[in-house]
Amino acid sequence: QIVHIFSANPLAIAHNIHVVGSTGYLAHYTEGIRLLDLRDPSLPVEWGHYDTYPSFSGGFHGVWEVAVFPSGTIIASDIETGLYVFGANPSYGVVKVRVRDVAQSPLSGVHLETVGGAEHVHASTQAVGAAGLALGAGSHTLRISKFGYETKVLPVTVSLGAYDSMQVTLPPAPAGMLSGTVRRATDAAGLPDATVEVPQAVSTTSGAGGAYTFGSVPANTYTLRVERPGYAPAERVVTVQQGAAQVEDWNLLRAAWYDSCDTDKGWSLSTAGDNAIDGLWLRAKPVGSSVPGAAAAPGGSASAQGPRYAAQHPEPEEGGFGEAGPVQPGDDYSPGSGFCFVTANGAAGGDPNNGDVDGGRTTLTTPPLNMAGMTEPTVGFRLWYYMNTPGEPDSLLIECSSNGTTWVPVKTMRESRPEWHLEKIRIKDFIVPSSTVRFRFIAQDQGVGTIVEAAVDDFEFHDATLVPSSVEPVTIAPEVRLEAPRPNPANPARGGVTIGLRLASAGAARVLVYDVTGRLVAKLWDGHAPAGLLPITWDGRDLRGRRAGSGVYWVRAEAAGELLSRRLVLAR
Repeated sequence: QIVHIFSANPLAIAHNIHVVGSTGYLAHYTEGIRLLDLRDPSLPVEWGHYDTYPSFSGGFHGVWEVAVFPSGTIIASDIETGLYVFGANPSYGVVKVRVRDVAQSPLSGVHLETVGGAEHVHASTQAVGAAGLALGAGSHTLRISKFGYETKVLPVTVSLGAYDSMQVTLPPAPAGMLSGTVRRATDAAGLPDATVEVPQAVSTTSGAGGAYTFGSVPANTYTLRVERPGYAPAERVVTVQQGAAQVEDWNLLRAAWYDSCDTDKGWSLSTAGDNAIDGLWLRAKPVGSSVPGAAAAPGGSASAQGPRYAAQHPEPEEGGFGEAGPVQPGDDYSPGSGFCFVTANGAAGGDPNNGDVDGGRTTLTTPPLNMAGMTEPTVGFRLWYYMNTPGEPDSLLIECSSNGTTWVPVKTMRESRPEWHLEKIRIKDFIVPSSTVRFRFIAQDQGVGTIVEAAVDDFEFHDATLVPSSVEPVTIAPEVRLEAPRPNPANPARGGVTIGLRLASAGAARVLVYDVTGRLVAKLWDGHAPAGLLPITWDGRDLRGRRAGSGVYWVRAEAAGELLSRRLVLAR
């Protein structure tokens, strides 16, 4: 019976785990070595880790074995970077938190995190409504939150070696009702199939006449977003008041050019230099494929009624699939449509290894797009991407050109995102708008025995300055930005150097420092990062606490599938 699932990163694979006493020693491939407190076997709590692998998460890289000696010495074998020898000091206590609603039913998906202290520890409850945190001895402040419920901030005191439990009841948050109609700006006709959402929280779809309704939304201020293929996405700040019925109507701007991909509008399916032997781009109805995994018990997934049961299947061979889940979409994104661009189709229900990109690169290019005369030309499209070995050499490259000859990188994806999601691009951030703007999508699989699948649908562009005045223009910003180091050159003796990492949404991030030979010098951040600006300071010391010498270094940030670098000079 599955009672709990532990993963340091859903993109990564766990390998071997050894249990010694009440500690689990986990070889977690690209997430390094993880130490788990197993005093409650149904609730593993991570209390120590060391990440030996400096590149992207996922795939069969990094730590594949760990061993513990009677002395307590731990050794770990990293496939790429060698042998590591550790000692571990369990200087922590565990706080187990059970979260219930007012009917005393377990609440899953509740986020727990420490706030205001020197360390930031976080976890989320699963089906049984429980989560555990390993915290240093002393006083902490714990924030417990879930959309639709009141947030609680509680003090907790932890003793060294203790295992304490607490139960928290979250009442529903005071709420109001939100409704409205989505219309076409040119003639006020109702638009069905528009997505109306509070990002990362709740969403709904407009009906036949364009009407939408949220029956209950917690009273608060939100950024409400509306999207529909063929129209410019729009968003505005909305305040929902307790007990009130808030009405928000929308007038969407029709795109200057839109392709649902149902007919041939002149895209190119290859270019000079393409050399993939399988998985070439084509316009078709996609045939879905997936990596097999655990099956839910009859009646649905894990719930308060009991755990779900693991499917009985042979263990995959080494070097096979990654995490269970979708690989290629089974449908396009357009409402009432059917076609999209996809990197080939395999047989329905077949092996995901068949029909994916293999042996090189394949390129999809738009026809010339006339953006001349637009004040703020903005492109939007739906994208799907899957890879089971994140990082180079496999990737999806998105590039644009003002003339079809000189190409400028827009985005590089080196981690999976196997879902239809919207990408928005402000043209002037990359090229000068012209009458011959082109975009291209390069899917490449240079690895051996790896899976790469990509799909594109609903490509459009519009002039963002023409969005109706009743709707705030959409702010186009990169998902990840690495600010220039300040000061640069830097003298650590005078306060070190600060690097700003800016994320559009919260998530896992890693900021590392390398010397000019490519040797890892320092690890500045490795874990969950909040949305917005995160200032990170380097005191000029290496992994062993020694002063790094004067010279040139590279600061590298990895987040949301992006890899960004900045040059830094230390001058002591």
